[in-house]
Amino acid sequence: MKKCMGILLGAILILTLSAADKAPAKVQFKAALKGKKQIFSPGEKVPFLINCVLPAEYKLSAWSAFAYEKNVPKTFAPTLKLKVNGKDPRWRMIRFMKWQWAANAKEGSIDTANWPEGDYRITVNILVRRKDKSEDKTDKYYESSIDFTIEKP
Repeated sequence: MKKCMGILLGAILILTLSAADKAPAKVQFKAALKGKKQIFSPGEKVPFLINCVLPAEYKLSAWSAFAYEKNVPKTFAPTLKLKVNGKDPRWRMIRFMKWQWAANAKEGSIDTANWPEGDYRITVNILVRRKDKSEDKTDKYYESSIDFTIEKP
């Protein structure tokens, strides 16, 4: 009985310690188009808001955007000569921009130069880190999508 109790307490301790390394409990993140415009011309920048609520011990360190292949026109990657990563069709990803290291950014924009016409669902992702430990081990990532259309005028 004592052995079982020791194993149970050990398991609880391990779960508690690993839970401390998980994502902050109260992170809220939603990307949204800035303004009411949803149709843009090719080459126009698509502005969006980064609505983020973080626990006091965390800070927004960077943001980026990418597309899942299924959420952009079929000609997107070939037109821009971009690599499609992944084997599972549900998660094949196209990275079209680098991380924007902008602490506590409230908005961003996506340059649509040379983008083909069509409907887009772009995933905006953010990187948050603990304020007191800025090493990579505290990195947490969150995603939100924005929808818009590219049409020639």
